[in-house]
Amino acid sequence: MPSVVQTKSGSIASGTSLVITFDGTTVAGNTLVAMIQTGGASVSSVSGGGTWTETDASAVQAFCAIWSCPNATAITQVTVTISGSNTANGRIVELGGVLAASVDTFDAAGSGGGTATITTATITPSTPSNIVLALGASSCSYVSGSTGGWTDWPRIEANGLYTWTAYLVQTSATNASTSWVDSNSGFGWDTVIAAYKGAVPVWTTPADTVSMSTTPELKFNSPASAVKQHFYLQLDTSNGFASGDLRSYDSSTSQTNWAYWDGAAWTAMPSDGLPIAKSGNEIRYTVTSALSSATWYRRVRAGTLV
Repeated sequence: MPSVVQTKSGSIASGTSLVITFDGTTVAGNTLVAMIQTGGASVSSVSGGGTWTETDASAVQAFCAIWSCPNATAITQVTVTISGSNTANGRIVELGGVLAASVDTFDAAGSGGGTATITTATITPSTPSNIVLALGASSCSYVSGSTGGWTDWPRIEANGLYTWTAYLVQTSATNASTSWVDSNSGFGWDTVIAAYKGAVPVWTTPADTVSMSTTPELKFNSPASAVKQHFYLQLDTSNGFASGDLRSYDSSTSQTNWAYWDGAAWTAMPSDGLPIAKSGNEIRYTVTSALSSATWYRRVRAGTLV
C-alpha cells in the first residue's frame, strides 16, 4: 500500500527560492512530491533528489501546482524556484510504496473559482491501490477541514496566502475529490489534485481458472520497494470477499507459512518484513488448512509498517 513517509512545510514572504528541509533523510527510491502556492508567479523548477516534473497546475485566481520526483535519491532538502519574486507556501511529501519507474499520476487536474466552497476536480483512478494528494489555495483564512474522509495537514500561511493540503489512501478504484468551505465567500481560490499508483504484487501461480490442490502454494512477485514490505492475502468462494468462507492471511501478524525466494532457496519471512534487497522477488504462502472443493478467488496487497 502507498503511504506518507514524512512531510514538511515552509513559506517565504517574498523571494524567488523556497527551501524546505525534511526532519529526516528520505529513503532512496521513494517518490517526492512538492505542493506549492504562490501569489501569482509560476514555479520554474524544483530540485533535490533527482528529476522533477510538473504534475498539475492551476492559475485561475492565483497559482498553485504539484511537482513530482519519482525514484529519488536520499536527501534532506528540496528547493522550489519561482519565476519572479513572490510570496510562496509549500509542502514537500515523501511517498513510499508507489511505483518508482515513473510518476504514475495517471489522473491529475486543476480547478479554480470564487465561490464559498473550494472544490477540487474529480479524478478516477484505474487501479485499486493509490494515494491521492490535493491542495486548496485561497486568500481567506476562514476555511473548514477537507471533506470525504481525507487526512488534513496543518494550514500553511504567509502574507495573506493560505494553503490547505490533504491526502487520501485508496484501496479501491473510486472517484476522488475533496473540498474546503470558505466562510467568507467571494475570495478567489485554486486547487490541484493528483493520484499516484501503488506498487502492487503480481500473481505467478497457480494460473487463473485452473484446478489446484486443496492445500495450494500461492505465489506472487513482490513489487519493487525502497522499504521493507509485508503482505495481506485473502481467499474466498465469493468474488466480493464477504462470505462465510473468507480467509485472511497477514504476514505482519504471523509469518507462519510465509516465505520469499532469496535467489537460491525459499527463506522464512522475517517478522519485520521482506528485506529491501529482496523486493521484486517471488513470495510464497502455503495453505495448510484444506480448502473446500469450490471455485476460490484470491487477492493480495503489499504494505509497510509505519
